Amino acid sequence: MVQLENRGRASAGALGRTRELFGAVAWSLVLFGPALGCRSLAAPNPEIEPAPGVPASPPTAESAPDPAALPEQNAAAATSSAAADAAASQASVAAPVVSTPSEPPAEPSVAPQEREVRQLLDAFYRDFAAGDWPRVADHFWPGATLVTIRSPSLGAPPTVVVLRIEDYVARQGAGGRAAPLKLEMRTQRIETLGSIGSAVAQYDALDPSGAQSQGWRGADMFSLVLHDGQWRIASLVFEGTRFGRH
Repeated sequence: MVQLENRGRASAGALGRTRELFGAVAWSLVLFGPALGCRSLAAPNPEIEPAPGVPASPPTAESAPDPAALPEQNAAAATSSAAADAAASQASVAAPVVSTPSEPPAEPSVAPQEREVRQLLDAFYRDFAAGDWPRVADHFWPGATLVTIRSPSLGAPPTVVVLRIEDYVARQGAGGRAAPLKLEMRTQRIETLGSIGSAVAQYDALDPSGAQSQGWRGADMFSLVLHDGQWRIASLVFEGTRFGRH
């Protein structure tokens, strides 16, 4: 009896240890099975996969696609995608690239003295074209000279002629021109240095007073002096009139 009782106790102890071993193995598979690539011993999730021996639920009418509608849906999706691509392509082609400068280009600055000399020359040419000789003389300093090349008398060879502004105005007479000259400035360069300055101008002139209009091209070189806040002409060298050059 004693031996049978001892054998029963040994068998019960071995069975308990076996149960403990299987329990530890089962918990290891539950905890570390996913990481080791083993299937979990937990109950299957009906939303993920059906339990063994249970057939999968068939798709409902709401979730199952209609086979007859698939071609139309695919065609509509393709048409919508093609229309979007065409609109994007047209927008990229039709949209012009406009470059807007941050600031307008700055105009070239003009020195105050150059502006004053330009105003003097504009007034001189205006009065010269009108034949207003007293006003022409007012743009010169007293005793200023005019220099050009011309024949001093009929039949005489051309020579350098120097006239004072007062003599030049006296030769022109008291009356003005029968019709104002039409002047078109071609170029005009001005330089100033302190109280002195120079200017070179080229122009086309047309005299419409005669039976036939007479045109020519002229060139003038000015020497100017600033005194008492006023610019005036100290000398004017002008090219002899060359008719028929208009």
